[in-house]
Amino acid sequence: MYFLSVLINLTLAGAIPTHGWMQDGQGYVTIEECQETILPNTLSIHYSINEWTKGLGAVDMISCLTEEEWIKLNLELGHDMPDEKLNNSKT
Repeated sequence: MYFLSVLINLTLAGAIPTHGWMQDGQGYVTIEECQETILPNTLSIHYSINEWTKGLGAVDMISCLTEEEWIKLNLELGHDMPDEKLNNSKT
């Protein structure tokens, strides 16, 4: 499954790491289906991120990623493994 994914820059907010990928909950079977949603949703994504971060965050990139790609990219940026993935790997 592919998910609409957003690379957010939180440098102004003082976050460490400064960047992170977020994913929408709506999944798409093909990357093409997902990519078709980027352009129609771009403005609302930017608005939502601005509202969520109170103007201290910016969208650096919008892409379609699998959950595995999203986790890998966030780990490379310095984020911890998501808790639910840690819990699943311990069982």
